[in-house]
Amino acid sequence: MGSCPGQRGKDNAALPLNNTDSSDAGLCPDSTLPDSEVPERRKFGGADVVEPDRRLTRIGWNAFFSPLRMLFISGCSFFIAAGRLDLPRGWLYYLLAAALSLGGNLLLVYRSPELLNERGRPGENTKSLDKVLLLLLFGTNLIALPLVAGLDSGRFHWSALPEFYSCAGALLQVSASLIVLWAALENPFFEGTVRLQKERRQYAVSGGPYAYIRHPGYLGMSLNTLPLPFIVGSQAALLPAILAIALIVIRTAFEDRLLLRHLPGYRDYARKVRYRLFPPIW
Repeated sequence: MGSCPGQRGKDNAALPLNNTDSSDAGLCPDSTLPDSEVPERRKFGGADVVEPDRRLTRIGWNAFFSPLRMLFISGCSFFIAAGRLDLPRGWLYYLLAAALSLGGNLLLVYRSPELLNERGRPGENTKSLDKVLLLLLFGTNLIALPLVAGLDSGRFHWSALPEFYSCAGALLQVSASLIVLWAALENPFFEGTVRLQKERRQYAVSGGPYAYIRHPGYLGMSLNTLPLPFIVGSQAALLPAILAIALIVIRTAFEDRLLLRHLPGYRDYARKVRYRLFPPIW
């Protein structure tokens, strides 16, 4: 169990992917945030809970632009590795990814700005294993995957995929992004790290995509590793993509075990919804 600043001591999915002991209902003081960004608190069942802020705060805007920063890092890795900028299939991937990110986050600003505010806030008590998995995922998705794709499609041409794979990759990219967005709109606890959000009275979400699989956000994240190899036409880049999917599977299993043990109602939900990530396999 972690500690709060100055004291001693997710989401059914995702995210894709932050924990306290299930008997602890206390809150950490927001001592590191400016007064304008400290969430309002109210009494609920005798305990202080965080009142969601319907305004997008500075940290909410940080979460809004975070995917674009990651796309910039990935794009730099790709085009530097390729050694050239005249790669239309590469631009197709990154411009489509940027448009999907902006469109999805604009919808969240309208429908659920409090979720962006929470996603921009450092999660208290994130598990150490999740921090390691996130670091490996970032390294794979932002560096290794675009690096191999750029070297293959721009310099060495180790492998190639026909151009019709670009269309398939673009359709897969749109579909995967819509799955993640659907999960985020349905789940008010769709944060970026694995933790129990007891200060927000977290419960098991069972509507929308969660009626079919337990971790739809991770499904969308898994599918979203494949469009870059498909669109730019690199078979070699499928190797780091498969590695990223394996890391997401490990993270899914870790989070699912945590929720089964500590989130009230999740075990009953898991009996109704059998599949964690890839129906009808697992």
